[in-house]
This record gives sequence, structure tokens and C-alpha cells, in this order.
Amino acid sequence: RAIQADWQTFDQVSEQKVTYLTKIHTALGYGGLTRHVNNWILHRDKTAAAQIETDLDAVKISIQSFQLLNISDEELQSLNRLEIALKETERRVQGVEEMLDNNVAPDRIDFFLKGDEAVAIQALDQLRWAWVQQARSVGRDLNAATESGSRLITVGALLIPIILAIGFLVLWLINRLDRQ
Repeated sequence: RAIQADWQTFDQVSEQKVTYLTKIHTALGYGGLTRHVNNWILHRDKTAAAQIETDLDAVKISIQSFQLLNISDEELQSLNRLEIALKETERRVQGVEEMLDNNVAPDRIDFFLKGDEAVAIQALDQLRWAWVQQARSVGRDLNAATESGSRLITVGALLIPIILAIGFLVLWLINRLDRQ
């Protein structure tokens, strides 16, 4: 039962972690923030500007939800770094409207917005790595438990004939004593 409970807990939490990581990637990536920023800067698309706020909120919610799970210290540190990078991105986004009004070139605005992407990328990589390590650890634990169970079954299978033989021997001895 303990093995089953461990596996179910890992499976449920793991699935949620993957869901939140996917939501973060989607909101930050080409289907989200990146595309909306490009549309806002290059085409002055006001609806894209509004979507940026939605993308940033989606990332915040996913980070907060992820933090509520049973997570490691490494994951918590990565989520904290991601939050810091997100706040910096929000701060930079707030300055874009003025830059657009002042006709700053799109490549300069893009450079301004990028900031230090490496922090966010490294945090996301660390979260993925931690998830993989947890999966491997649970896999090793399950394999060890399975092997231990297999050994017990083997020992049990070997002991059954011995126990039966001893039982027959005891019955034979009792039967023999009865006759005398």
C-alpha cells in the first residue's frame, strides 16, 4: 500500500507540475507574451497590449499554484527567480507605451524588454530538471520495492516445500508415536 500511495502522490503532483510548467511556457512563449509583445511593438496592436497583461497574470497564477504543491527547495528557489524575472518584465512593459509614443525603433524597444532573459530560462530549466530528478528517484524507489517484493516471493516459494516437508515429518512422527 505504501508503494501505491507514494506512486499516486508522485503521479498527481507530477501531473500538476507539468501542467503549470506548460502554462508558464505557453504564456511566455510564442503563443503568448512573445507574440503579443511583437504585435504590440510592430503593429501597434492595442488588443495585443491588453493580452500581455493576461499572459503575465497567467504566469503569476501558475507560479503561485506550483508553490502550493509539495516542492523541493530547488524548485522553490527557481520559482522565486522566475517571479523576480516576471516582475522585471512587468516593469519594463510599463515603459513601452511611452517608447511607442516617442517613436522609439522597434528593435530598441525589443532590446529594452528582453532584459535578462537568462534568469527566467535558467529557472524554467531548473524546474524541468528537478521534475526529471524526482521522477528518476521515485522510479528507483519503486524498482527497489519491486525487487524486494520479488525476493520475498522467491524466498516464500522456497520455504513452502520446506514447511510442507516439516509438517509431513511432524505428522509422520506423531502417527508413529501413536502406534507405539
